Amino acid sequence: MEVLEGLNPQQQAVLQPYIEMAYSGPLPPAHELAGYDRVIPNGADRIMAMAEREQEHRHKMDDRREARLDGVADLDKKLALRGQAIGAALMIVLIAAALVFAYLDKFPQALGTVLSAVAVQVGAWALNRASRQQTPSQQNPTPDAKKK
Repeated sequence: MEVLEGLNPQQQAVLQPYIEMAYSGPLPPAHELAGYDRVIPNGADRIMAMAEREQEHRHKMDDRREARLDGVADLDKKLALRGQAIGAALMIVLIAAALVFAYLDKFPQALGTVLSAVAVQVGAWALNRASRQQTPSQQNPTPDAKKK
């Protein structure tokens, strides 16, 4: 090793057990690959093939995860639109009922119907605002958090 080259044999013997080599990534450095090739027949080729298979697998898993997330986003949009359509239909029914009550000279019932329509809208707005202000960990608690 180049670190030990300038030292005498006694110093090398003392320091040798304490030297570590580390690298990150799927492949070892080229000089170590050559060492694998000397020890194992086609060792470097086998390591390269393993790294290529791992990379291909990782790419497939990333593609699947992205497809799942896209599906969840699409479903979320559909549910939001459905909720808005149901809310609009409910508002139309309540306003129509209030108009019918007003036409029949039942003003307290008409006022109650309009106020209930407003209360439904304010409640929906408040719930939506509160859910958007929560942190992600509050929206999807871990199993441990549910037990507490």
